[in-house]
Amino acid sequence: MTNLVVEVAVSSTPVYAGNNDGTLSYRVAPELSGQVQMGSLVLVPLGKRRAVGVVVAIKERTDRTELKDVAAVLVKEFLPPEMIEIGRYVAGRYVCPLAVAVNALMPPAAGRRLERRWCWLPSGEEGVNGAISLVSCLPAPAGDVAEYLSRRGAAWESQLLQLGPRREVRAALEALKAHGLVRNEWSWRGMPKERRLPTDVEGAAQAAAVKPDGTGRHITLDAAQLRAATSINAALGRGGTFLLYGVTGSGKTEVYLSCAAEALARGYQVMFLVPEHSLIPQMVTRINQRLEAEVAVVHGELADGERAAVWERARIGKVRVIVGTRAALFTPMPRLGLIVVDEEHAGSYKQDTAPRYDAREVAIKRGQLQRAVVVLGSATPSTEIFYLAGQGKIHLLELPQRAGNAGLPRVEIVDLRAEFHDGHHGILSRRLVEEINGVLTAGRQAILFLNRRGYAPYVLCRQCGHVPLCRHCAVALTYHRDGTLRCHYCGYIERAEGKCPVCGGNLSRLGSGTQRVEEEVRALWPGARILRADRDTTAKKGQWEKIYRTFAGGEADILIGTQTITKGMDFPGVTLVGVVNADLSLYQPDFRARERTFQLLTQVAGRAGRRDAPGTVVIQTYNPQDPAIALAAFQDYQRFYAQEIAMRRRLGYPPFVKLVRLGFTGSDEAEVIAAAHEVAELISNAESNIQVLGPAPGYPSRLKDLYRWQLMLKVPGWSRYKNRLTPILAPYIGRRTIRMIVDVGPINPW
Repeated sequence: MTNLVVEVAVSSTPVYAGNNDGTLSYRVAPELSGQVQMGSLVLVPLGKRRAVGVVVAIKERTDRTELKDVAAVLVKEFLPPEMIEIGRYVAGRYVCPLAVAVNALMPPAAGRRLERRWCWLPSGEEGVNGAISLVSCLPAPAGDVAEYLSRRGAAWESQLLQLGPRREVRAALEALKAHGLVRNEWSWRGMPKERRLPTDVEGAAQAAAVKPDGTGRHITLDAAQLRAATSINAALGRGGTFLLYGVTGSGKTEVYLSCAAEALARGYQVMFLVPEHSLIPQMVTRINQRLEAEVAVVHGELADGERAAVWERARIGKVRVIVGTRAALFTPMPRLGLIVVDEEHAGSYKQDTAPRYDAREVAIKRGQLQRAVVVLGSATPSTEIFYLAGQGKIHLLELPQRAGNAGLPRVEIVDLRAEFHDGHHGILSRRLVEEINGVLTAGRQAILFLNRRGYAPYVLCRQCGHVPLCRHCAVALTYHRDGTLRCHYCGYIERAEGKCPVCGGNLSRLGSGTQRVEEEVRALWPGARILRADRDTTAKKGQWEKIYRTFAGGEADILIGTQTITKGMDFPGVTLVGVVNADLSLYQPDFRARERTFQLLTQVAGRAGRRDAPGTVVIQTYNPQDPAIALAAFQDYQRFYAQEIAMRRRLGYPPFVKLVRLGFTGSDEAEVIAAAHEVAELISNAESNIQVLGPAPGYPSRLKDLYRWQLMLKVPGWSRYKNRLTPILAPYIGRRTIRMIVDVGPINPW
């Protein structure tokens, strides 16, 4: 007998050498052949159990008898064809199993929606009555179960289990089945469609043609904004990628909203991507004020049911606007016309776990597949994206001035070396203290930025040099104000002891984190209303939204925070920004360190003076002469880019090569090192044009009790060499003792 064969991506499929796609082949029985197509959700046998998977390929009919059959077709039209193509793109470009890529496209908890459905078999009044009369000899709940099913015809097992003790109900069902009164089948329960969608921030869309921006002013686009919006709108329906480059406060969001309104008017769906969950409330508020469309949000803090509701309603076209972090990019939207990637330079657009995709690249690919316009926006574009714009591969749109004739903030650089020599050892310089005094007197607001949480970065014994380390990671523990030492990598916590466990000397707390800054600020200004926003204060759901609304509403005077507060925030009352230590990101072991420093400083400086009152920025540093700091003071991106691109061309870094990191982890350090050296030698012998850097320890070299070593490859054309490297790497994928990861285009140090 001849059957159709399908390739099915099942998220729980083990990946091993020879099955690097993670897909499995199944036959399709003739009675199911008309129900199967690309993207269908199917039920398949997997070992001794059954699993849910997605059809990713349909092959010619075969007489192979060793293949198992597809058990059932749960949803014929589940993943649209363009989403399957996105899955293939992610799997191919980022060297991950297709099953892993497709799993990222699925709604949350997709496999857990599988449930047994019980059906009542007798028909007609006489048959039903006769069947129920037979039930008296069956286990106790059988009568209730039979009556329930006879009235409804069918029910989910979870519904039937409410009729009595679970074990007794299950015994009754099996007894009814043995007597031929019921049958059961595994079925896809479907996604919730009617539940209220999560929006994070409440706000009614307003119908007026010209709408306020939340401050009482009315919005009219200036000449530069209008030119940008006109260019983007002209591409709607045809597709295209644009870089909207504008100084902080230039009104990029107004351009987004104007184009979104046009896209919605033409019947398209719109997607807004933001780099951090913290930016969602502000974006949703502004959309609600400007657009007549229901807004749904997608981010990691939502419950599975909430995300599933958004996913399903977007798939059937019922959601017109989505705002979310990078994972929102995989939400199916059949009429997608505009994708906005705000603050495109942010490293959080790169996924650090499989599939390790870059949301900017995937957004561009999705735009091509659906003929949607992609707008990448930033005041400090990533060097790679700005280079592509200079090459004409992305359309460049510029907003050179702040909106509403507002000026850029006045920037002062404070040399902390001079402060130290003058005998001032406080965290806040005398100049910054003076400026904060002025802001509080004037009834304005201030932001203090320090990209390090906790109280003190590490603890040291000044007598013997002992530093308390994490028991599971090769990193120093950070002191927190609650008297604990914490690992910011694995979460390990221990009590802080006053004495050194090695020599008995006193332990000193060195450096400053946001907790210590908060302590000093409260001591200097006891009457000020102070908020702190870092990972410790925003870990629980809803905490950041509360901080945001409090500060944006003018109910606090000073906001202290890490980089959470630097990206795209628009606080009208802020006239002062203080950078407590600009050097923290400057000397990291990463070729992007200066770029990150420039971006952070420019972005946080841009939070000051965005309305009628002039802004001031005070940058504290031990390296005032460094170009990343000096040019950030003037928001001179063009000069910084010129220096940065020249350095990368000279040293051979992106965009002139593609970096690929091969990471090796395992519990036996010797085995990890051996595997890294073995792969390095194989690649060096096979591809002379690929530069292999390493092997070298990762940072930290041990994480969660696993040793970490890495190779860095400089590949002069990833699309050309990818297929040649894959066979070399394949035997190392899925090893049990040593795990190898492939990270294409890594952003963060490892």
